[in-house]
Amino acid sequence: MQGAVESNAVRSRLEIVSSRAEKWADELIDLSASNTLLAFKTTKTTSLDLTDADNGRLRTLLQGGRCRISTLVADPDRRAALCKQATSVRRRIGQLEEEQGLSPARIGGGLLLTDRHANSASTSFAFRAPLVLWPVALRSVPGGADFELEAVDEPEVNVVLLHALQRHLGIDLDVAQAAADLGRIADEVDEPLAKIGRVADHLARTMVGDRHGVRFDVAHVAIGLFSYEKLPMVNDLRLAKASLAEHDVIAALARVPQLVVTRGLVLGVRAG
Repeated sequence: MQGAVESNAVRSRLEIVSSRAEKWADELIDLSASNTLLAFKTTKTTSLDLTDADNGRLRTLLQGGRCRISTLVADPDRRAALCKQATSVRRRIGQLEEEQGLSPARIGGGLLLTDRHANSASTSFAFRAPLVLWPVALRSVPGGADFELEAVDEPEVNVVLLHALQRHLGIDLDVAQAAADLGRIADEVDEPLAKIGRVADHLARTMVGDRHGVRFDVAHVAIGLFSYEKLPMVNDLRLAKASLAEHDVIAALARVPQLVVTRGLVLGVRAG
């Protein structure tokens, strides 16, 4: 009997702390128009539009190959403009890496677009959210007139977009499960540009449909700075729920009933 009581108390404490940790994690996610993961803008200092880049070279880049900006487009004026913009983008990347320890550069593939809508802060903005993100390195080459690009990690689905669909547009979804499903669907094809279309198609069919004026631009490809500095904290909260539940201070913050806590012991679970 005592064992059953202890087991139920431990489970109750873990459930309460887990629920509160999810709420804390949600509150750390920036779902405003200042987050480029939701409201991406093409600017001369923080982005490079590669929508008109050669598809063959773009595929090579997204599959982990190295590519110079000067080889991506044929028009000499367009090449010169891209390289000039890359100087500003590289400078900004360096500032974020030095000041905040961030590596924010990503190649954003595709866009989910909406009309302007009201959010929880009583402001409004239109979504221009990338669908798939490839971490990318941008390096200057000798002479300084060109830059080398390299996709340095596996692509990832824009999870912040899923949170925004849930909170701003009221779409009923399990964010973690939706992210896993979209990642699996993207992994089913090797061709990188096809991943964008697969993610957009799944979002359209199973999550958003034709509601809220949602539409997709699967041809859009751009390098941007997506500095979501609180993501590690969000991940830690979600992955460490059992450890958090062991600490009396965290349990108190999570409003676990005092009945479940007894002198530093949680009916069989040692706190801190």
